[in-house]
Amino acid sequence: MASKYTAILQAALDLVAEYGFRGTTMALVIRHSRVSAGTIYHHFASKDEMIQALYRQIKTGFYQALLQGEPQHQPWPRYLEQLWLNAFHYAIEHPRETSFLEQYDHAPDYPREDGAEHELSAPLEPMMQRVRADLAAGVLLDLPFDVLYELTLGVALALARQQIAGRIVLNEMQQRDIARACCRAVSR
Repeated sequence: MASKYTAILQAALDLVAEYGFRGTTMALVIRHSRVSAGTIYHHFASKDEMIQALYRQIKTGFYQALLQGEPQHQPWPRYLEQLWLNAFHYAIEHPRETSFLEQYDHAPDYPREDGAEHELSAPLEPMMQRVRADLAAGVLLDLPFDVLYELTLGVALALARQQIAGRIVLNEMQQRDIARACCRAVSR
């Protein structure tokens, strides 16, 4: 059963990467996953439920990747540099998953599960406490979290997309320099 569940989600990911949310139909998922309609509907009552399950799976993996090397235990600005590098490397290593998250985040009319994001982000709470403490201490500019995210991890993901597309190639030194520049951009 688990392998069929995985096949369904993998097919959905492949199809969303190729056709987007709207162009991915259950009929395409059935054909692409080589799983019967009955099996798919045993696992998911609807396409929206399947997309939500895929979102939870991918977002969990992204958050785990962000915490590699335990950045929450590193001093300022090292922890933010490590988060930046972790986000960049995740996006490079998981381009379809990153594209899925981006489509999901930029589809404001797509149905969302109540409380799902809060539940998924629970492992990041120690990191968020660290950021809140640095905001309170005046280490970081007093900006909304979404702005801090865009100026740091948003830049990492945007540059990873550029590298995936072959428009740029950033070596390890350049990645670290950019991570440091993003830290300076949000520091007092």
